Amino acid sequence: MKLSRTTIHTFRFLLFITLIVVTFLATSSLEFTIVPSTYDKLNHFVAFFVLALLMDFSFPGSSFNVIKVVFLVSYGFSLEIIQHLLPHRMFSLFDIVADIVGLVAYGMFIPVFKNIPLLNHRWAS
Repeated sequence: MKLSRTTIHTFRFLLFITLIVVTFLATSSLEFTIVPSTYDKLNHFVAFFVLALLMDFSFPGSSFNVIKVVFLVSYGFSLEIIQHLLPHRMFSLFDIVADIVGLVAYGMFIPVFKNIPLLNHRWAS
């Protein structure tokens, strides 16, 4: 069974909201103590793993391909450029590396997700 139109729209809405939240967190001067700052790279990894999943499920007509990856890497790079321009943030290549590792990890987990009944509809023909 393929993803329904409603499910695809739900994933697109979640992707949109997640992009807004990540952008806010990346540019805000507020300190969030939910996860200590020592886990910054883990935050990047998880955020981009989730963004990859949401992007992939939002546009199920194509595989998790280079277009989706380039869009998300460009988004991450853009956030770093914006942070460079903010007085309370700084540019970090390590953040971009953590973003890319999150995307690669999602790609590597696709075979696992295909065996999970709740998720495997995304790859149904």
